[in-house]
Amino acid sequence: MQNAAIYIFSFLFVLGVLIFVHELGHFLVAKFFKIRVLTFSLGFGRRIWGFKKGDTDYRVSILPVGGYVRMAGEYTTDETAGAPDEFMSKPRWQRLLVGGAGAAMNLIMAVLILAVVFKFVNREPQYLSEPVVAGVLPSDSPALADGIQVGDRIARWNNKANPTWRDIEFNAVTNQDAPVQVTVERNGKSLQLSIHPRVVTIPDSGEKISDFGIQPTIPVQVRNLVPGFPASKAGIQNGDLILKMEDHPIVKADDFAYLNDTIHKSVGKPLTFLIQRGTLTFTKVIVPVYDSALGFGRIGFQPDIPTLRVQLGPWGAFRKSCSENYRFAVLTVGVLKQLVTGKTSPKSLVGPIGIFKETGEAAKTSTSDLFRWMAFISLQLGILNLLPIPVLDGGMIFMLLIESALRRDLSRIAKERLIQVGALFLILLMGYVIFNDAIRFTPLGRSLRESSAPAPQK
Repeated sequence: MQNAAIYIFSFLFVLGVLIFVHELGHFLVAKFFKIRVLTFSLGFGRRIWGFKKGDTDYRVSILPVGGYVRMAGEYTTDETAGAPDEFMSKPRWQRLLVGGAGAAMNLIMAVLILAVVFKFVNREPQYLSEPVVAGVLPSDSPALADGIQVGDRIARWNNKANPTWRDIEFNAVTNQDAPVQVTVERNGKSLQLSIHPRVVTIPDSGEKISDFGIQPTIPVQVRNLVPGFPASKAGIQNGDLILKMEDHPIVKADDFAYLNDTIHKSVGKPLTFLIQRGTLTFTKVIVPVYDSALGFGRIGFQPDIPTLRVQLGPWGAFRKSCSENYRFAVLTVGVLKQLVTGKTSPKSLVGPIGIFKETGEAAKTSTSDLFRWMAFISLQLGILNLLPIPVLDGGMIFMLLIESALRRDLSRIAKERLIQVGALFLILLMGYVIFNDAIRFTPLGRSLRESSAPAPQK
């Protein structure tokens, strides 16, 4: 019962705040341009509560899955008198700003929320502040080719004495393909070497950085331990480090994927883990169980990397928030492109049921995780609302740009047809997404998957 309350109230809180902020953007810009606003509604459908002030009915409606601001003369079906405070009486550039204000507010909200989180609860990977010791050298590593060996400590990196991994990552962004002069400590001796990096492109953002081919040793830290699952029953605790699984060390990013894949495929098979807790090191044998909700094996924890709390000032928190939001925005646009080109299935989309589940999970983890998720959803809401689909804000903007190019308004019939097509598209898409959400996240969907899935290994 307590979990249900957390899920419901966190979902309503996140959705309510983001909808309010979005509609407030439209409302404030409309009021700034002296457009008469008839309705400010949180939710759709029948009015269940509200009050009227001036020309505006401020209300809460029965379906809490959105909201709207209704302006005088906004819709093609409205009776208009050509009054100066009607939406269509305003210049196109003002209407365009009103249309884009909701998405702009969500984008601003995403930056501000994440900046506050980074200001007060900023955690960064622990290895970033540690000395540079070569933990992993891939076979095609430039550092390996230039004489670096596993276990070498970098005492100087160009002009930087005793560099940390943060210094190396910063240099990877600013250095490009220039050789790096390093002083290496190996078995009590100092060696002078040069590393000739290669330039690689990050797939998600297209950014070019230097790849030195030298990586830290990063163990897996146990996070979000799930009571009742095998890991918890075996005595694993949050904060424990997973150093090895079977005979495979867990020391680099690729090993995270190996760890998850092996657990997922090992239902009923005992796996031996080497665990570190503080100064103690011990082994645990854990048997993954089949999770019918997800369709694969689990032992019941989220693998993470060790982190430290790092204090940021207001400007530093704002800059980091802008950087993170930019990265997520690029990823979102990339996914949308893949959906349009058919490289990604629409089944990957998450709808209201999935958002409900993820919001509850974030709220159960911590307040900071809930607000991180809230910032992410705000960013998605802002970007998706700018898509040039009639009914969405982006559709209005798109039609206004077309009218600006034509130097005349589209006919009322043309607008009505475009809006009808956009509404039908969104209804079909939402129905498809909700159906997939139900298959993935509801008991009915789980029973359907279990009936069609192969029996788990024993």
